[in-house]
Amino acid sequence: MEGLEVLSGLVKGQIVIVDDTVDHKEYSRGRDVSPHGNYWIYCHAHGRFERGVQLLTVAIVDLSTGRTFMMGAFPYAVRKMLDLGMVTEFKTKIEMAREMLDVLKGYFRVSRVVFDSWYWYEKLVTDNVVSELKSNRAQGRVGPGDPRGGGGTPPSGGPSPPESTSPP
Repeated sequence: MEGLEVLSGLVKGQIVIVDDTVDHKEYSRGRDVSPHGNYWIYCHAHGRFERGVQLLTVAIVDLSTGRTFMMGAFPYAVRKMLDLGMVTEFKTKIEMAREMLDVLKGYFRVSRVVFDSWYWYEKLVTDNVVSELKSNRAQGRVGPGDPRGGGGTPPSGGPSPPESTSPP
């Protein structure tokens, strides 16, 4: 945490950006879930299911200089991994983001938090936030086992995992 102390003395007018992304693993063995984190994920950018690892990204922008500092890209487990006993602890992306914001606020004077509509949730919307709020937010939620949330099997008609761990 020493690095955060040093950086907090240099950065002024901080905005925290929270987002998620897929680290594509094109040549990995895609599974419904994998102990190594490689599984089938719906990639919104490409409009299809792809093998990869889901990451939560957090960055700080210094408004006085326009510089961006990446705080980290954190892989996260999907709920199905907990259900299968592959991990012993589970946190949603929103819970992870809340914890990271709490840590950063201990070091930085965060003036705003920016995230997309997927993070619009009461646990995160407690401070000055900038986000898009969609009228269909309830329809955009992804439940446990839904492949768009990771850890699921692509729907019929989409690419199928070569090695499925789902029962027939």
